[in-house]
Amino acid sequence: MTYQITDGKGKQGQNCNRTACQMPNSANYYNNVTRAWYCFECACTIEAYAQIDGMSFYEGTVAELIKPLSQHEKLLVGRLQLVLQEPEELA
Repeated sequence: MTYQITDGKGKQGQNCNRTACQMPNSANYYNNVTRAWYCFECACTIEAYAQIDGMSFYEGTVAELIKPLSQHEKLLVGRLQLVLQEPEELA
């Protein structure tokens, strides 16, 4: 699958930094590691996988929503979000 990079990708208030997403006007969650902005759904997926490894890439809302989950639940959330967003790649 080929993706076209959009203007504003990864910039605050513009397009999500995840190439497969790039949802417009959704980049409201800053990733401390990549130094880019993501939509809520992608930020939650990234944070869920990061916390499985004992790390956190986001401050505030996203990290707080993910923290109460067990490692197994975090993995399930991340997998479910990937399946819902990219079903054709996982089939």
